[in-house]
Amino acid sequence: MKKDELRKIYYQKRLLVDEIQRKKLIEKILQELKKLTLADKYVSVYLPIKRNNEIDTYPIIELIEKMGGKIVVPKSNFQTGAMTHFLFTKNTRLELNEFDIPEPINEKVVQNSQIDVVLLPLLIFDQFGHRVGYGKGFYDRFLSDCREDAIKIGLCDFSPVEQISPLLTSDIAMDFCITTDKFYAFKKDE
Repeated sequence: MKKDELRKIYYQKRLLVDEIQRKKLIEKILQELKKLTLADKYVSVYLPIKRNNEIDTYPIIELIEKMGGKIVVPKSNFQTGAMTHFLFTKNTRLELNEFDIPEPINEKVVQNSQIDVVLLPLLIFDQFGHRVGYGKGFYDRFLSDCREDAIKIGLCDFSPVEQISPLLTSDIAMDFCITTDKFYAFKKDE
């Protein structure tokens, strides 16, 4: 199915996700993340846009901190299409940008090459690990600048569709995706 179509359909579906379904998803995400070794790892976690009913990542951040991980959060530059990551601590001050995205305003920059794990926002994904987001390409540009061994994990309310099209050369597939029902691992072409 075409990205634009999927984006419209799953944006609307996500707005309808209720608190019970979302709580199950967060519990599944926490359960799966506990299986990872995150001590001393830099983990990129997006902060949710509440009006878009995005997954609440604050319980995830709390778990990663308890596991000894270092949280970094993105700040987007809508003029250049780039994201810069900042260390996120209990003292980090946040400010909503023009799109209601909470962003840090007083923290240390963390280089993309330092990031070990990336938790990815998305609307829907396919059985090959390709994702559909809001369509601005921020995460694909960021991921192309990360280390090749950085682990990319999507967080999604829905099971995958069969296939997303069209794929661009700039599209970067996920390594894994967590949904309420399943932990998906994607094979990489060698």
